Amino acid sequence: MLTVASVIRKTPVSTLRTYFDARRIDLSGSINWQDARLPTAQRLIKAVENVNRDDYAVIVMDFDRIHEMTDEAGQGSIAGVIQDPNVLHSLSNGHDRAMWLYLHDEASFRRAEEVRFAEHYRRGQRWACFAGPKDKEVFDDDERRNELVARICSMFKSMNALVEVYQRQQVGSNKSVSLITQVVIYREGFPDGFWEFENGAMELKPVRPVLEAVLTYNAKSGDIEVVGLDSQDKPRLARLFSDVMLGQGIIGMRVPLRQYDLSSLAVQRTFQTDREDGIAAVKVRNLHIQPKEYPGLLLALKEKPDTKKSLYEYFNDPTRGPNPLLQEGVQIVQADFSIRFRSDRENSRGKTIAVRVALPNECDLKGRTEKERLICEKYLLLWGLVKEV
Repeated sequence: MLTVASVIRKTPVSTLRTYFDARRIDLSGSINWQDARLPTAQRLIKAVENVNRDDYAVIVMDFDRIHEMTDEAGQGSIAGVIQDPNVLHSLSNGHDRAMWLYLHDEASFRRAEEVRFAEHYRRGQRWACFAGPKDKEVFDDDERRNELVARICSMFKSMNALVEVYQRQQVGSNKSVSLITQVVIYREGFPDGFWEFENGAMELKPVRPVLEAVLTYNAKSGDIEVVGLDSQDKPRLARLFSDVMLGQGIIGMRVPLRQYDLSSLAVQRTFQTDREDGIAAVKVRNLHIQPKEYPGLLLALKEKPDTKKSLYEYFNDPTRGPNPLLQEGVQIVQADFSIRFRSDRENSRGKTIAVRVALPNECDLKGRTEKERLICEKYLLLWGLVKEV
């Protein structure tokens, strides 16, 4: 109910009325839409609580999807798939825009969800990148699609599969925009079952879940990225895509994940930033160190939020003995940063994000928002925290 209440409170009443009319959910017992006074959010929440169970299930399902697309990553995905972006400027906020697209073009809304899925998990544990051929045309015709579907069914022992192929934009670290091809693959999983009540008795109902994976191809770089499959299946799918849709076989060589080097954080240092990126301050909050002679031992050095002394000020005090960060055989294996942005139109008080980087290649930023992409793809490299592999 929390998500339902949140969507109701943040969406204009006129848009909510359009939603309930489109879904043919009758609130007339509690809400009089003809009244000159618009119903309050609290009255709408109460009215939704009193609808029948089936209608309430539809509302929860719809509002969960809509709410998921109201953050910065979701709004960027919506802007990238809509045919006329000017329409979005006339809508009140992110909830209004997400619900408007959901009601007027559900196919584009689903496409925006797919884009968000791919970008959210990009460079994370569910992602892998493979070296493919450069400057190749993607053959997107019925014959190729049917062949791809047939081979996916054969590969995964599925009875049914569906693929969607379209072009979209991808924003790089320097805000450059690349046109890439995205392939969304839906396939039928192995049968499962769940319990439900039928005439007062519990029965096990069979179900075949639909599993989703996303593949993107950047013709300029040749990169083929795959999100959402087991590790052993990602190279198989990359090879299959290249063979069928690009007309060229590849060996499925994985592009290695970037690796990090945190050794420069052993001493207090400055972090260069470009003014146009709006970064006000960068601070190292926590460090985890590991003695090489005792790999099973991990020491956490953490600042309390209200502390007046930094880690470096504390350890540089000669009265406290040797600085553990500078001891031979001690390696920094994890660092937590606090990065504060100056105020802008979206955040009048500014925005602070936390970034965790750990050896060898772990980072908890996955391209969710523009600011997070900026840190992940530009500044970790600029600050000398990325090493070439």
